[in-house]
Amino acid sequence: MYDYIIVGIGIVGLGVANALQEVRPGIKILMLDKENMPASHQSGHNSNVVHSGIYYKPGSLKARLATRGNKTMFSFCRQHGLYHDRCGKVIVATQPKELPLLENLYQRGLQNGLEVSRLNRLQLNEREPHVNGLEALLVPDAGIVNYKEVADKLAEIIQQRCATLIYGQMVTAIRENSDRVEVVTPQNSYQAKWLINCAGLHSDRIARLSGYDIGMKIIPFRGEYYVLNSERNYLVNHLIYPVPNPDFPFLGVHFTRMYNGKRDIGPNAVLAFKREGYKIYGHPRFCNTNFDVWWAS
Repeated sequence: MYDYIIVGIGIVGLGVANALQEVRPGIKILMLDKENMPASHQSGHNSNVVHSGIYYKPGSLKARLATRGNKTMFSFCRQHGLYHDRCGKVIVATQPKELPLLENLYQRGLQNGLEVSRLNRLQLNEREPHVNGLEALLVPDAGIVNYKEVADKLAEIIQQRCATLIYGQMVTAIRENSDRVEVVTPQNSYQAKWLINCAGLHSDRIARLSGYDIGMKIIPFRGEYYVLNSERNYLVNHLIYPVPNPDFPFLGVHFTRMYNGKRDIGPNAVLAFKREGYKIYGHPRFCNTNFDVWWAS
């Protein structure tokens, strides 16, 4: 019997396993995933941005986790020789009405302990000659990694500490007893003292299999991107974001430096109609996809 079973071998599940091993050396961990490799879903279908935490309410859990996670992610990549680009982000105001919102973000960044600075039009033009803005904020802590590569390295480290990772195991039933939990797949059944649900897109289904009515379901949205022709990469030096519109829960269309040298432009946000609907076949405009999940009660 295992101490912990973790359902989902994405960046969240791997991070949880790594943390458990650090605080409780020698524990027995089993990780299960229905796919045949780590980070097959959300962890491998995102823009790979390491955010700074500037958008979040000072003192909130999101702010604390984002700022701490930023530092630990870049540290992890440096330690293990993984790709990382602390290229920084500029948040650009293009209309006078956005200037007060930009100032609010500046103050929020300072309260969150970030190294953030104001840029006037000339200073913005020196950094991003092809961006036409009134003012901007420079957030040096933002950058890019390759989360699939990070997940692969975490999986390697976790297994070196004797955790067991089994792929191709779709969880079909979960049975709780007074002293253990049994997790059933078509191939086998496994027992542990504790079950941790890190199933991402399917986390609500895993919760229901455990007998919990969470009163929510996952509504999948897909973000679709254009990609600049490589000879135009010089147009984008940083991550370039607009000032967020407070009327909508999105960061707006932005320009992203990617780990593969490309520059993404987007996203839009459309209903995906299925949880793993990452691609639109036969539509050449959409060269990359980013997957977001919304909880609906």
